[in-house]
Amino acid sequence: MKLTKREKVLLFGALIIVVVTVFITYIYLPLTKEIETLQVQSEDFSIQLQEAQAREGLIKEMEKQLITVQDDVKTKHGDILKVWDQAELLVFVERSIDELCNKESIDFFDTVEVDKVLTGDIGIRIKTNYENLQKIWDKFENAKYFNTVTSFKITDAEGSSVVTDDNKKELEVTMNIRFYSQNLINEYSNEYDFMDGGYGKTNIFN
Repeated sequence: MKLTKREKVLLFGALIIVVVTVFITYIYLPLTKEIETLQVQSEDFSIQLQEAQAREGLIKEMEKQLITVQDDVKTKHGDILKVWDQAELLVFVERSIDELCNKESIDFFDTVEVDKVLTGDIGIRIKTNYENLQKIWDKFENAKYFNTVTSFKITDAEGSSVVTDDNKKELEVTMNIRFYSQNLINEYSNEYDFMDGGYGKTNIFN
């Protein structure tokens, strides 16, 4: 069967349409979809890279700040306790206020860990006069252990809340002193400067 020129043109046109349809359906559209997927993934990777770079910069900045803080601790607070030693603190408090007051009570409260620093409060209730109270505060302010006075209350020892200018008048003082420790994993000292007697064992607190 011989095709006419018109039929040949139509057949060729139909063939082109089939080829184009096959190309679009099975090649172009899948490739386009894959390219779009890769573009989305590329954008995601780009965002993740930016976030990683930002985190890296933040980590480096935090490392610098940590070094600064560590240097500050060494230079400004080199007197902070290495380990929480209640026996040592008790003797320190006793020696700081001894001969300057009449001790009513000394109470240790539970320690609390904050940012790897151990803090603990000591409650002190004493009777003294204004002049000696100033000396006690000076001792705590210049102590070999870093501390802060978190609260205090002063009343007349006879019950009056009025404090006169008389430096010798007896006052009843209640205060909270907070001490800090690096909370390092160290053994407690077996030798204290106040252990000068014979106790029959190495550590009198065991």
